[in-house]
Amino acid sequence: MDRRKRILVTTIPAWSERSGANTFSSLLEGYGANYIANVYTRADLPDSRVAGRYFQILEWQVVKSVFTLNSHTGKEVKAVEKDTTLNSDTYTKEQQRYRFFTRNRWYIALWLRELAWKLGRWKSKELKYFLDSFKPEVVIFSIESYLYYNRLNRYIVKYCKPHKVIGYLWDDNFTYKQSKHTIFSLFNRFIQRRSVKKTVEVCNDIISISKKMKRECDLTFGVNSIVLTKPMRSIHVQSYQYNGSNPIHIVYTGNLLYGRLNSIKLLIRAILDINKSDMKFFIDIYTPTVISQIDFNYINNESCRIHGAIPQEEVYIQQQNADILLFVEDINSINNIARLSFSTKITDYLSCRRCILAIGSIDNSAIEYFKEEDAALTCTCEKDIEITLHKIISNPQMLAYYAEKAYETSLKNHDKNIIQNTFFNIINC
Repeated sequence: MDRRKRILVTTIPAWSERSGANTFSSLLEGYGANYIANVYTRADLPDSRVAGRYFQILEWQVVKSVFTLNSHTGKEVKAVEKDTTLNSDTYTKEQQRYRFFTRNRWYIALWLRELAWKLGRWKSKELKYFLDSFKPEVVIFSIESYLYYNRLNRYIVKYCKPHKVIGYLWDDNFTYKQSKHTIFSLFNRFIQRRSVKKTVEVCNDIISISKKMKRECDLTFGVNSIVLTKPMRSIHVQSYQYNGSNPIHIVYTGNLLYGRLNSIKLLIRAILDINKSDMKFFIDIYTPTVISQIDFNYINNESCRIHGAIPQEEVYIQQQNADILLFVEDINSINNIARLSFSTKITDYLSCRRCILAIGSIDNSAIEYFKEEDAALTCTCEKDIEITLHKIISNPQMLAYYAEKAYETSLKNHDKNIIQNTFFNIINC
């Protein structure tokens, strides 16, 4: 008899193979698409085949529903092919709005959005029909800093009355350990903490993305959370050997928000100084982040090229062709949003069997992890960067050593079978 349970996963973005931010689909891959459904809130269409059914709530329609009685806020959608281009004006405009407010996180805009979701008619008959027809036995969601998203999840739990509710914490959205405080940020964090606490209370199990997250989450909420990361990629890669050619090729793939750009600028400054006599290093940066012309002119030079975003398949190819994979967070702890996070790119990097250069604050959980495992060359202050680069020049064979250390760490801590079995046990307990 088939004992698999019907699982509803809620997310903010659509499930997509075009992005490396695919923790839930990696965890549930192979479970059976007929047993998995997804509710999400972004202007995009899914292309993952991990789930069999998808329901989309469009944020702009939620805003319109405040003022228009007959506005439809949600609908069931079909997964598309991963190379499909979305030409809809509705999708394009909403994606542009999202990108703008991601770069410009004005509190007034965030609060107006929350007000729109509070007043909007997203508890639609279409959503209820979708939930009634699927009848989830397990509901899984990330616990976010967005009040509207946490409220959506609590509503689904109350409406569906599932046997098991699992919450996933992967960002610091509940502490006051941010370096930069204003009266607005403190008030915003106070409201967020209340929302997170209420959402934790409806969960049967809490998953933490890192050991550092577990320590602070357990202490704050009085729970015993389970540490679980995105599993490593199932790929076969040859051992890395440095071929002696110059320059040493560094690759970064990801956004440049939350202080990452400043850390990269420190690295480029050190490389430009080293490269004065001879080209020792070259960096390729692939990012969706739009930066100022001044920053672009500084980064895009004879030692570095900045490119736009590329498809996930191309990301993996570029990573495999690199000598060093660059991981960055804010090294100055000015922006501590990611201090408890464990980026999805970490396990992708470890799987690639390449040396990792990790730059960030010592208070960041990813940097802490790399140091504990000795799985990367870590830099926690500006002077470390130039020292580390000179070490690489004097002993380039360390690239092969740290490539193996990274891969061994992925096998030890991120084996897909072990992580999936742990996750399935949580679901079925």
